[in-house]
Amino acid sequence: ILEGELASAASADWPRRLSGFAVAAWAPSDRHDVPLFLGSGVVLNGWAPSRPDDSIGFAVAWMDVNGEWEPYGEKWELVSEAYIRVQLAGGFAVVADVQYVRHVGGWASPGAGTDAWSDTNGLTGGLRMLIEL
Repeated sequence: ILEGELASAASADWPRRLSGFAVAAWAPSDRHDVPLFLGSGVVLNGWAPSRPDDSIGFAVAWMDVNGEWEPYGEKWELVSEAYIRVQLAGGFAVVADVQYVRHVGGWASPGAGTDAWSDTNGLTGGLRMLIEL
C-alpha cells in the first residue's frame, strides 16, 4: 500500500490538499478466490474556499477472479467509485457515494441474454452519516 500527499495549495483561509493511494495484492490462485487485486484513488480535501473540511474523491479497483471460474466467461471485476463528504458541524458529516461495477463478482457470460449472469454490471449509491465523538 502506498499513500501520501500529491499536492498542496494551502493558504491561511483555504487549506487544499490532494492525496492519493495505490494498493496491490497477490495470492496463489489455489489458495484464494481473488489472486490479484489492484486499486488506486485520489482525494481532494478543502475543495471549496468556504468548505475547508469537505472532501471529494475518486477510486478505481480491479480484481482477477480465480481461474476455476473461467468456464463462466470473463473472470474479472472493475469498480469505479466517487464520493463527496460534507462536514456539517463539529463531528458530524454526510457522505454521498456512487459506484459502478463491471462484471459483478467476476461473472460475465460470453453471450448476452444467454443466461441469468449475462448482465452483471451494476450501479449503486449510498448516503451515510458520520458522527465523531
